[in-house]
Amino acid sequence: MNSQPAIDMLNIFAEAIDAGLIVLDDQGRIRLWNRWVEQFSRRSFQEVAGLGLTEAFAAPIDRRIAMGVREVLDLGLARLFAHALHPTPFPLFAIGDQSTTRIKQSVKLKPLKTPQGIWCLLQIMDVTEVVRREQLLRQQSRQLSDKLEHISAAQEQLFRSEQRFRELAKQAPVGIFEVDLQGVVRFANDRWLKMAGVTPDEQHVVRWTHNVADEDIARIERAWSSCVQLEGHFAEELRYTDPANGNIVWVRLEASALRGEDGNLVGYIGTVVDIHDVKESAIKNELKASQDVLTGLYNREYLSSTLQQALKTVERKQVQPAVLFLDLDLFKEINDEYGHEAGDIVLRSVARRLKRTLRGDDVIARFGGDEFVVMLADVKSPEDLPQIASKVRMAISLPINIGVKHVTIHASIGWASYPHDGVEVLPLLRLADERMYLDKRGRR
Repeated sequence: MNSQPAIDMLNIFAEAIDAGLIVLDDQGRIRLWNRWVEQFSRRSFQEVAGLGLTEAFAAPIDRRIAMGVREVLDLGLARLFAHALHPTPFPLFAIGDQSTTRIKQSVKLKPLKTPQGIWCLLQIMDVTEVVRREQLLRQQSRQLSDKLEHISAAQEQLFRSEQRFRELAKQAPVGIFEVDLQGVVRFANDRWLKMAGVTPDEQHVVRWTHNVADEDIARIERAWSSCVQLEGHFAEELRYTDPANGNIVWVRLEASALRGEDGNLVGYIGTVVDIHDVKESAIKNELKASQDVLTGLYNREYLSSTLQQALKTVERKQVQPAVLFLDLDLFKEINDEYGHEAGDIVLRSVARRLKRTLRGDDVIARFGGDEFVVMLADVKSPEDLPQIASKVRMAISLPINIGVKHVTIHASIGWASYPHDGVEVLPLLRLADERMYLDKRGRR
């Protein structure tokens, strides 16, 4: 049987794939040197055919490559040269006549069984962009949007050839999927299947949103529907439910439009990048910026912004928020008699009691020193506020163990409600503060 068609098909594949392919015969002579290698080595196949690997390059190669080739030819052992340990084993240069910058490479050596004996296949991947992306992802979370733009740019180049895409997708470090206009998965790489908890047999009957966490599903469905209607680019941060353990994992998903030969939208192709560590770090930093270090309550700045936002949405939510202003009586005396450590214990104890006494959607903040402010998310009537204040006083007045003894502390409380006492943040806080001082003088 004539093997020439098979050889021609192999050459076509070798020229089309976006990776370097070099084949050495059992004597270590070059038998295949594809266009990718020609482009980055700046040497044609005609120049190197029949030469040894070391002779073929104009500059020295990593000696470990030569040792690996001998292991393949002599012992039939495969080798992998990862870019982390061997970043530039071959003198391959970035595109440009004058460029002297070597590209980062990942090299695989595999034995090929042929009628002439064991030959060696070298696969070379340009991982310069991958390495750069890994470095960007380690930077601060505020740079995340810029990093993902580069990923999207790399993604668009990746999908020019379906065959090349499907081969490279198997090795991609991110989840890759293709969906129709209804969001049903038509293709997904192994990484996405693992992240989504989908078997290869299931991928063509599920929508890409099936594994989105309950907290995000409604928002993501709306954003996706709007994106498809506008035929735009989709980019969102969302949460997946880890199928292995049920944990929530933050990811960044981007999808670009796919169009048919007639230019009409036929679907989307997208990537999913695990950003959990970066996102969690950003959330923690944001939380630290809004928290009081000693008590763990919200701080004054967060309270003011939250109260401002609450007042803007009262009509839409149909709620009546209110504020309580608390000041601890005789707190200074405890500090003076037992020390600041005892005072800190008292403040933390008061914070815990406020959390236990009030509702989960009420915002509790340490306003400064021994002052606390509570934003009650909703009250049925301003007449309920004295009863709420009494309940808070009772919880705070229980004895507190400061290590050397028990102390008892009381709170003076003032309040103001929306819209009965005002519709702006500062007037409400000022009125609650004034009423707190009236309560303090009355108690004295």
